[in-house]
Amino acid sequence: MDQLTSAICTSWSHTYSYDKAGNRTAKDSVTYTINTVNEVTALSDGTSFTYDSNGNRTQKTKGTDTWVYTYDYVNRLTKVEKNDTTLGEYIYDGDGKRLQVTENSTTTTYIYSESDVIYEENSSGTITYIRGPKGLLAKRTTINQESNTFYIHTDRSSSTRLVIDDNKNIVAAVTYHPFGELSTEEGSERYLFTGKEKDSTDLYYYGARYYDPEIGRFLTRDPYTSLPDDPRIVGDPEKDCTQWLMNPQRFNRFSYAANNPLKYNDPTGLHYSCIGDDCEELVGELREQNYLRREKIEDGKEENVGSVLIEALYGIGSISGGGGSGCKYVIRDCDGWYKGERDDTLAGMTAAEGDADWYARQDRECDDYSVARECEPIDRTRRPRKGICKGSASIAFLIGLGIFISSKWGKKGEL
Repeated sequence: MDQLTSAICTSWSHTYSYDKAGNRTAKDSVTYTINTVNEVTALSDGTSFTYDSNGNRTQKTKGTDTWVYTYDYVNRLTKVEKNDTTLGEYIYDGDGKRLQVTENSTTTTYIYSESDVIYEENSSGTITYIRGPKGLLAKRTTINQESNTFYIHTDRSSSTRLVIDDNKNIVAAVTYHPFGELSTEEGSERYLFTGKEKDSTDLYYYGARYYDPEIGRFLTRDPYTSLPDDPRIVGDPEKDCTQWLMNPQRFNRFSYAANNPLKYNDPTGLHYSCIGDDCEELVGELREQNYLRREKIEDGKEENVGSVLIEALYGIGSISGGGGSGCKYVIRDCDGWYKGERDDTLAGMTAAEGDADWYARQDRECDDYSVARECEPIDRTRRPRKGICKGSASIAFLIGLGIFISSKWGKKGEL
């Protein structure tokens, strides 16, 4: 299911496990308890979570500390308290954008361009942000009538790596664990993992929802349901809704980026998408390679491959073209689909001698989750299948729901 299962760097290493519904069940030695509606209720380190009937996390307890989360009538987070002390309060505009944040008795007001913050103001001063197609480029601060410009260097996922001033001095340097936890941090910068603002609550604000990097999940359910009336499907007549609904991960409304933050991000908290402009080129190449792989299977040379290995240079060194952290990532995939090699540089991430099947199954006429089935390439002249969402949504939903139930419960009595 294309999920990250292992990550190794010089100073740390992690392993991850998941259930059939895409819930993380373990990180390293810490195991997760999941209830029947995909909510994490406890960790083996003693941390516990409670939720309201809408699936919003309302409380977290860890050791002697307790966090309480308050929401408005449309499930937007309005307050976070820790041990009866308010950490943050939030006000939203009519479009659901976060208009004001109050932390440490300081209220900051935001102005947006579409979904991106371009200006903020509080009692200390103002900040103007300059953004490009791939994220934050620079910011200009005015504090006590003194203005300064800072330049933001990001990686392939748009995460901030370096902040440099006008004199080329590094004022902030950051590295991350795969799901956004900070590995090292020098200096101070609020816009961090995937370019999102990190609050004093240690949560990232993703627009529609808040993300907790400690457990790699959102605090609340995705407001979209992945049912046939989901506007992301119905509103796009060119979307292949059968493929959309047959992916069980679409039904997990808490997971972040399909549990693969190296390949996907979630710019608005509503839907994960492939990272970078390289995706389409990469997709085409891998599809072609996968067809060659199918020919090898026909020749009786099939190899059973249960994971994808990517050696990634995914550190701040990639910004300047130098070396990187030398991290290795293993991504779980469906057994037996493809084994190949790549040696490409993808905007700050070098994938060398890896096994890859990222999108290779996307254009194949067969059940994505069956193993060792022969599949024929889809005739590209028939794609996209216009109108499928209007004419076949209910059928696709029933197919997808059946696969989801089967994948989650497996054998009778097995969770």
